[in-house]
Amino acid sequence: MSGFKSEGPMDAAHRVLSGLPVEGAAMGALGMLKGLGAEAKLVETQSIRFTQDSVSTVFKDGRSVQGLIDGLKSGKILPESLPAIRTFEKDGLTFTLDNRRLLAASEAGKKELTTPATAKELTRELPGKFTTQNQGSSISVRATLE
Repeated sequence: MSGFKSEGPMDAAHRVLSGLPVEGAAMGALGMLKGLGAEAKLVETQSIRFTQDSVSTVFKDGRSVQGLIDGLKSGKILPESLPAIRTFEKDGLTFTLDNRRLLAASEAGKKELTTPATAKELTRELPGKFTTQNQGSSISVRATLE
């Protein structure tokens, strides 16, 4: 152990984003996370990267990703009616914590509302989500067993 004492979730978020272990690592560059606290804005989905290498075909509440894609394409669902996807910057690239919603908007050819992820969200979610092997340029959809 290096003797570094964590001062809170922002420190842990920086370590996670730097690829360092959460315990015992020195804090990374303070400027790594940009835009914390900014308001939601509508952006092109091509400018946002996936954090995961694959996603399920359904959301936690049981709705299907395909249903969201279809609703966005038909106009029955407006991108502005959905919660903003949470984003952060790493190595000059913008990534999301909300991979299924980014996939749906991208497949539907729609812009997506984004908002910066909080340090608490990054600390809680990134360790299990940052599985991309291609810097988030694409994502696979996992098959489901019927």
